[in-house]
Amino acid sequence: MALAGGPNQAQKEAMTEVQKTIETVERQFNLDIPTIPYAIFLYYSFFEWFGRLLALPGIEEYGDCFCKEITDTPETPVDKFRPSDGRFYRELRDADGKLFIADRCGQGRWILSLHADFFNIEGNTIGGQHSSTGVMSVTVLNFPPEMRDDNGFTFIPGVIPGFYKPDSKEAQHQHYLKPFVDELVAGYEQGVCYHGTHTPSTSSDEHTPHS
Repeated sequence: MALAGGPNQAQKEAMTEVQKTIETVERQFNLDIPTIPYAIFLYYSFFEWFGRLLALPGIEEYGDCFCKEITDTPETPVDKFRPSDGRFYRELRDADGKLFIADRCGQGRWILSLHADFFNIEGNTIGGQHSSTGVMSVTVLNFPPEMRDDNGFTFIPGVIPGFYKPDSKEAQHQHYLKPFVDELVAGYEQGVCYHGTHTPSTSSDEHTPHS
């Protein structure tokens, strides 16, 4: 486009600021040089771990037994003796608004607990705390207490690298939680189908959906 009378000084300066090529833009933002990630977060897929867990003998039976205890006593017991006696399990809804466990129609239903803890891998005894590394862990509440707290049945989504723990006020944890939460949302809304070693008596399909 031709400018009447030619570009003035302000227009000339503005035009010189316009990047001519993509290479110019890359150099401007240092995108043309090899970079090193600020931090690396290794995530292990929950679906992959859960499929391996279900393949172990007896695991699906534990899940079904937990759900049966709830459906057999739809009213929350006044006295709590079993992990399944909690009110939350009886009121939790699925993505369609039905009761998550009572209306499962033979599908597997699993309740998970997420925990995170931070520690100094160098120890605090001598020089105090200089760094903080976090570990996320997920336990299955369907299991009996002795299994639930067993490291062999605990899922480790990932290790949050130090030196400093994420600032909860700035919601920095969300970046580490996102891969796991994304899988949980997919499992909650759509379910996941595994070829299991055990089929509940209420279902004739060998591929039992789980949520």
